[in-house]
Amino acid sequence: MMLVCGFVALFMVVVIPLIATQTGRHGLLGCERLRLVALNAFAATNPDYILDSGVGDDAQDCDSNYRDVLSVHIGPRMAMADPPYWSDEISERSRSAVQVPSVQPWRMTNILAAMDEDEPTRLFGDTRAFIEKARGDSVLRHSAVQVVIYLDKAVSESAMRKIWPDPGVIFLSGPLAGKPLSWEPTSFCRYRGFDTCHLSGNAEPLVTEFRRWVSLLEPKDSPVLEQFGLNIADLRSRASEGLVYGFTAKNIPDSISKLVADPRVRAAFVVDVRPPE
Repeated sequence: MMLVCGFVALFMVVVIPLIATQTGRHGLLGCERLRLVALNAFAATNPDYILDSGVGDDAQDCDSNYRDVLSVHIGPRMAMADPPYWSDEISERSRSAVQVPSVQPWRMTNILAAMDEDEPTRLFGDTRAFIEKARGDSVLRHSAVQVVIYLDKAVSESAMRKIWPDPGVIFLSGPLAGKPLSWEPTSFCRYRGFDTCHLSGNAEPLVTEFRRWVSLLEPKDSPVLEQFGLNIADLRSRASEGLVYGFTAKNIPDSISKLVADPRVRAAFVVDVRPPE
């Protein structure tokens, strides 16, 4: 239980939301382009956070008075079902710059950065030992455990789903400046700036969505993408490759133990644990 408390305490200390300010009423990008380019770029480069609209239906979340302000709901990617969220904004500062939520590093951020090291498996044994111990603990064996998984080699999404069918987020690259490029499921059809619902029946829905996003980017989007360390040529290369390097998984210790023991898993790191209510 000390492990659980430590994770939560660490997160509460370091994550301090900084609210973006609104710009004028007449944006250059427009709300939908802001959503398509900036929201997706922010989400794809911050897999340690969950981003959604904070609304209860598919009604668009563009501010009706400020065309260049996109309201968002953001929170850490934790094991708990309802992690602490806050409201923030993605807003346009100029045609080449946007203001996005300010996020601070926490445990998952540090775990992603550790994959840059030469021997990322150095914590693997500790992870396996903890999960095995949790399987025999009267409380922890019923707890939700979230792990970051890196695969021994990049595979197609359909092959990844044979290892773990329900990932929280998939990694479409190795670490890039500390965090891998990522994509995740969304709750509403139009939240990504294009219709994702008709893509959901695809055998590789997340990679298909990512490819669709990349196909909609234009050269004029380059200045905004560069703000996130992205460029269209590299994104097109990733989309063409369409391989999954890893993912996050959440389940009880018994199921996670089987995942960690899979020979196709190169490294596994416990993000946090949520005891049953």
